[in-house]
Amino acid sequence: MKRTLIALTALALLVWGATRFFKAERLREQVKSSLEASLHRRVEINGPLDYKWLTGPGFEVIDVVIHDDPRLGLEPLAYVNSVEATPRWFALLTGKMAFSTIRLVEPSVNLLRAESGELNIQPFLTELFGARETGNDLPEIKVRGGRINFKQGHRKHVLYFTNTDLELWPTETSGFNIRILTDAARTDRQPLGYGSFSAHGRLRFLPQSEPELDMTLDLDRNSLADVLVLFEGRRPDISGRISARTKLIGPLSKLKLDGRLDLEGFQRWNIPGLKPGAMTLYYTGEADLTRQTIRLGSVVSDKAGLPMRLRFRATQAFSNPRWALVVTAAELPAAVFTDVSKVTGFALPEGFPAAGAAAGGLGISSSVPHLRGGFLLTGPDQKDYRIEMDTPPAALPAPVESRPNSGGKYGPSGSLQAPR
Repeated sequence: MKRTLIALTALALLVWGATRFFKAERLREQVKSSLEASLHRRVEINGPLDYKWLTGPGFEVIDVVIHDDPRLGLEPLAYVNSVEATPRWFALLTGKMAFSTIRLVEPSVNLLRAESGELNIQPFLTELFGARETGNDLPEIKVRGGRINFKQGHRKHVLYFTNTDLELWPTETSGFNIRILTDAARTDRQPLGYGSFSAHGRLRFLPQSEPELDMTLDLDRNSLADVLVLFEGRRPDISGRISARTKLIGPLSKLKLDGRLDLEGFQRWNIPGLKPGAMTLYYTGEADLTRQTIRLGSVVSDKAGLPMRLRFRATQAFSNPRWALVVTAAELPAAVFTDVSKVTGFALPEGFPAAGAAAGGLGISSSVPHLRGGFLLTGPDQKDYRIEMDTPPAALPAPVESRPNSGGKYGPSGSLQAPR
């Protein structure tokens, strides 16, 4: 054991000493060519090249540009502060330069959706997988402290991901394992995270078919006000925390979504069956990543005890988000409206009863950013009381969209219609 340790130490010192005489700069072209072969993109090295030891023996390249497919856009796929690459030592002994791990440190990555609808990341992954068909080993790709920008054609979106850690490594068969930790942010706000996300799963490539995703996406426990900043661009005066977990499975154009959302520490008003300051919502839906559409609807569950249904829809989700949220209820206790009135100052109809249940709905959207809709309550005296809303109460934020309920007792305008 002692002899082995001495031999390994001597070998390490010998290798280290050799690198002092054999400068890494001599291998610049070989390293550049190997990076291009691994990433399937043209690589430009603007800074120095040296050996690295702390994260494993290999190379460190400063100031690297990874160019994109020129058919999709002129801006590079990524600007990288430094690239750390670990070679395949058996290949190196045969005189070939190939990498087993490529780590991108503090890159700024541009995820592009071209005018044709093609995503620049899809052919990138397809080309990587194609390397396996030729018998080549695929490298493990890691991102540390990265920024992920979203582009539609030549225009960058206001939303982006920051502090991104990502790992992408090949599966044993036909795809990639994916692990992501990131914070969502906006370019028109301070460079802070407004919601922490994590995801893990895998992307599979199938013969003569589109890729399939199997992933779990988590919204970590965040301030509700922070998350609403992502949609509103401003911080609403609202308390509480939000967390969620969503399972995504299926082809990219028809993903099935299934998950839950938890709210806590907020003013719950007087909804029976809910724990003080807490609410759980179960939902299901579909997403089309190619067309940038998302549809979600709440699921009635005894666990949630929520006497309301929610529907959410978003279009152009990665380019110019347009979205709508609708909340409907068949039997919402009158006490809820009494509590809302106390908190917000919203005026109730004269003689509004303390007992009974109301039916109706409210909507809010990116195009009509205030609550809109109404409810109808029949009191113990058999008199109908109508609650209509088309402007936001002063104490309530106006964060989302008003897409009124089009069925039941409400017309397409969102105003309450008298029952027939």
